[in-house]
Amino acid sequence: MTRSPIHLDTDIRSFGGIASAAELLDLGYTRDALRLWGDGRRSRRLRRGWYAPRDLPEEVVAAWDAGGVLACVSALALADPGAASRALDELHICVPRTASRIPRTVPLRGRAVRVVAHWSTADHESGTRRGVDAATAVRQARRCARRATADASAECRSALAGAEPQERREQRAVTSGPGACPSATTPPRAPRPACAAACRASRGCR
Repeated sequence: MTRSPIHLDTDIRSFGGIASAAELLDLGYTRDALRLWGDGRRSRRLRRGWYAPRDLPEEVVAAWDAGGVLACVSALALADPGAASRALDELHICVPRTASRIPRTVPLRGRAVRVVAHWSTADHESGTRRGVDAATAVRQARRCARRATADASAECRSALAGAEPQERREQRAVTSGPGACPSATTPPRAPRPACAAACRASRGCR
């Protein structure tokens, strides 16, 4: 029996706010009804064959545009905007291990944000069509934080290693050059900008 399009919004929300054409056709909707509803002001088409209400959060739509669901700090930030400031500059998504062609950036709220993909079929299936579950998002965020700290520390050590030869050259020039004072020493060098930024990110060099 054909189902009236007036129920489409309610039925799609019963699927968590995202429903496939196959699911809606099984409920009795026609393809013409789906086409008209998908072009309406209260609805939106995600990827081909997937439908959602117009008020679906932009972060969820961007995650689908990138081929995944919300994950990590992006999923946490959607529930609590103050939970993760990194979500302002990055969009963390989770995709199955079989996924491919993940874009580097996606449009979100009028600007391009960098996509950070978490590759895990189990994590991808842990939550809903909007995003991973809370426990998975917290675990992913902790892993990302550890990785960011390790990367920042490595950048700091690399910057310091590049600065040391120059410091030694200056020291030799002062203490052994023509007219040098045997007791002269060079003042300590200020941290290089890259190192200083890395140190701040990792809360100090280690």
